[in-house]
Order: sequence, then structure tokens, then C-alpha cells
Amino acid sequence: MRSLGETLKKDLGKKLVLLSGPRQVGKTTLARSLNPGCTYYNYDFLEDRKAILKHHWDLNTPLVLDELHKHNRWKLWLKGLYDTEHLPKSTLVTGSARMNIFRKAGDSLAGRFFHHTLLPIDLKEGLRLLPSLGANEILERILNVSGFPEPFFNGDLSDYRRWRSSHLDVILKQDLLELENVRTLGDIQNLFLLLIDKVGGLLSYQSLCEDLSKSDKTIRNWVEILENSYLFFRVYPLGVTATSIKKMPKLYLFDIPRVEDEAARFENCVALALYKEVLHLNEAFGYDLQLRFLRNKQKQEIDFAILNGKKVTHMIEVKLSDPMPSQNFKHYEKLFPKAKKIQVVLRLDGVIAHPNGVTAIPAREFLADLDLTDDSDQKGVRQKWFVFF
Repeated sequence: MRSLGETLKKDLGKKLVLLSGPRQVGKTTLARSLNPGCTYYNYDFLEDRKAILKHHWDLNTPLVLDELHKHNRWKLWLKGLYDTEHLPKSTLVTGSARMNIFRKAGDSLAGRFFHHTLLPIDLKEGLRLLPSLGANEILERILNVSGFPEPFFNGDLSDYRRWRSSHLDVILKQDLLELENVRTLGDIQNLFLLLIDKVGGLLSYQSLCEDLSKSDKTIRNWVEILENSYLFFRVYPLGVTATSIKKMPKLYLFDIPRVEDEAARFENCVALALYKEVLHLNEAFGYDLQLRFLRNKQKQEIDFAILNGKKVTHMIEVKLSDPMPSQNFKHYEKLFPKAKKIQVVLRLDGVIAHPNGVTAIPAREFLADLDLTDDSDQKGVRQKWFVFF
């Protein structure tokens, strides 16, 4: 079972549980495995849709409603059933769009649900799912065939390439047509292809407007549609001074191997692991974490920063093979003197503790034991790292 399974089990029965995530990330398999005897309906299937609209279920049997976000007024409809106790106590609702964002017209489910996000398998989860493989082999598999369950467990590059093509087709040619009033799928597909080449760099909307000859409003709307369909996520800069760049985010894919450049692909891999950990701590334990990056007009940049409330707890730089600390740590350590300074290196034999407080850590060590909680207090994590010094 996926790592998120135990968390979902704890929340089921307390409130509605909403589970969202990318297409083919394993939501349906996980949802049905939690209660093998559950009533399961998929809104994509006509007969199931009829049963859903007629409330055809036993209130004493756990219920899974798959792809319910395609119901035009699903939030208001679900709220009415919940408030009138016409749903089983254990009800799980899944969707391949961001179900925790309520931007469209209709009543909110505020206070009636727990939301969780299922994301591709990372190294930390992969070690638990495939204990016979080592950390290096699992990390290589994620970089080459992604952490989506089907290609991940197959571990075959040719299978991944065929899966990748159909995966994108379903999202662009089926989901977007059903969920949004999109009439220019070709242009949106071209936009996504352009975005792939911008992974890890600042996202310039003006440049995209020029490339596609579209307005700023149109490009921003399309970017949001693609993000809400779980093709990528954006990471925003942390505004720390009056000279900080506040508006230009960086972008990372959920399907990591689409990124051809090795350095950008590895940065994407670390970004996704951090993003997944931040979401899990927020959704399952009530943390107030944010994944950001640091950059100012002098172009002094640290790839990632973890913000806990208003406090920066981690500054993380990502390198393919260079264990020497980035010079940019010197600038930001003055602003965040208590933040952990970590340089994650893909090709590194062991941990190196530098005199300036920066710790260079092999990616396999950092990602396998990723812990962003403030209460780790550097104790257990540091003890494990320092044994390599």
C-alpha cells in the first residue's frame, strides 16, 4: 500500500476525505484498497454516474466516488448530502484535478472535509515499496522512468515512453475538454512543450506570450489550467528585501523524465520530493510549511527554502557533482542565521560538513530520510548524517 494509506485510514469516518492528484498516480487503487468491500462508483462511466445521481448506496458500507469533480456542481451536491447525512460515515472522493481549490461558483465544503494529495513515488516511499532495491537504483529509476506507479514498477524505459504519450493525451484531449471551455488544445499543448524547457528557471509570462502570440491573460489562464490538472507545480520566491523579485515563479513537472537536461531533471526530482513532503505535513499534521526559493535582483539564488510559518528553517541548494558550498549561502545566512544549510549532490560518496555550516549530502541520503519538521531539531537527522564524516 502507498505511504498515504495509513493517513487516509485515520481520517476516514471523521469527515469527508478528498483525494486528488495527477492522472494514473494510483488514486483509485489506493482508495479501493482501504476498504476492499466498499461501494465504488466512477463518474466517468455512465451506469456509475446514474447510480451516483440516484444516491444508490448503503449508508453502512464505505463509499468511494471516483472522478466526482467532473460533476458540474459537485461541491454543492456533496455538501447537501453530507449535511443531511445521506452519505456513509466513511466516504472518500477522488479526482485528477485540484479538489481543494474552490474557485468556481457554488457553495464551499469548508469545515466538512480533509484533503490529501497523492503524488508520484519518491525515493523515501520507493525504498518502502521496493525494499529489495538500493537507494541508488530507485533514484535512477525515478529519474529515468518517473515515480508514476505503472512505469516505476515496470522499470523499463520503452514502456515508460509509451505510457508517457498516452498519459499526456488523456489529460489534454479528455480532461481539459470535460473540465474547461478549451477550444485551442493545440496551442495549450504547445505551451506545455515550451514549459518543459523552462523547468528550474524563472517563468517569464512575457516570453511565453511572444512565443505563442497570445495575451498575458490567456497565457496565465492556460498555465493555471495545466497546473490544476497536475501536469506541473510552481514554486514562488520568498520576498525578503525590497529588492526581491516577487512575481516570477519556477516550474517543475510531476513527470520528471520529460526534462531532458540532466541538471534540471535532478533539480526537478528534489523539488518534487520537497513539495510532496511539504504537502503531506500540511495536510496530515496541520503544519504551515511552504516551499519557496531565494533570489534577488543581484541574481543571488538558493534553489529551495522551507518556510515554517514566518521562519525559514532550511536553505537547500542542488548540484550534480559539486560538493563545494554555493557562494550564495553567505548572503542568505545573514538573513536566516538559524536555517539549516544543505547542498544536495547527486554524485557524492559521503556527507561533507563544511566549516561555514553548509552540509553537502548525497542525494540518496537526503531524499531517503527526508524530514522537514522543525521538531527534528537536527538531532536524529544530524546524527545519521554525521556518522559519515
